[in-house]
Amino acid sequence: MKTNTENKKVTLVFFIAGIIMTITSLIMGISDNLPGIILLYTGLTALLLGFVHHWRSLKKFLILLGISFGGFILFVILHNGMYALSIIAADITVLKQILDIIGGAFFIIAVLVCPVGVVVGLTGSAVGLLRRKHWRKA
Repeated sequence: MKTNTENKKVTLVFFIAGIIMTITSLIMGISDNLPGIILLYTGLTALLLGFVHHWRSLKKFLILLGISFGGFILFVILHNGMYALSIIAADITVLKQILDIIGGAFFIIAVLVCPVGVVVGLTGSAVGLLRRKHWRKA
């Protein structure tokens, strides 16, 4: 069992590594650049792990998995809705730009944030299930 000080150090390492990787990937570019995309997803994963690395409950990881999966579907629908509304509001320049920005934000959340949550949730759930089986055998 880690002490609170050790948990804080690990959290700080995850956050710093995540920020460095994310910024580096954006500097490298993520448009049609596989190393940049992989670095971006790795950085976002490190940032999320900074929040959840101390979790030991299978339930928390299952909730993260469910929210991330549901969030992906929700944000894809919201992105498409904002895109449709921006087409309808094409004559109103300011409203179209606002809808495009909101739709872009929904797209980024759906494509970058939610998959990372699904992967971390799946991995944490699998580890939790393996721990549960191991403890029952002992």
